[in-house]
Amino acid sequence: MTEIVLRELAPSDIDWMATAGQRRRLVAGETLLEQGTTDYDMHLILEGSLALLLPSQDGLREMSVLSSGDIMGSFFLFNSYSLPFTVQAKEPTLLLAIPQ
Repeated sequence: MTEIVLRELAPSDIDWMATAGQRRRLVAGETLLEQGTTDYDMHLILEGSLALLLPSQDGLREMSVLSSGDIMGSFFLFNSYSLPFTVQAKEPTLLLAIPQ
């Protein structure tokens, strides 16, 4: 899936992303972002997957999963500045965090 995303971008866009972005590795179960926090980065998932979790009576409930090639970012997905969910790695995950 990442190949599809990158295929649609111009080489100059990919170069900019690689220069501006920071690679970040998460272990399974590690929290990337907590519900109610602010995040101004766009995250391109290079490997692995992230779960979007909402609070429930039994703890956190998985509402969606993003995987390799998906893009996630609160400024990108919502007009609000605080996340309505928690984001946690489902498995070892490699991200490219690109500042807004």
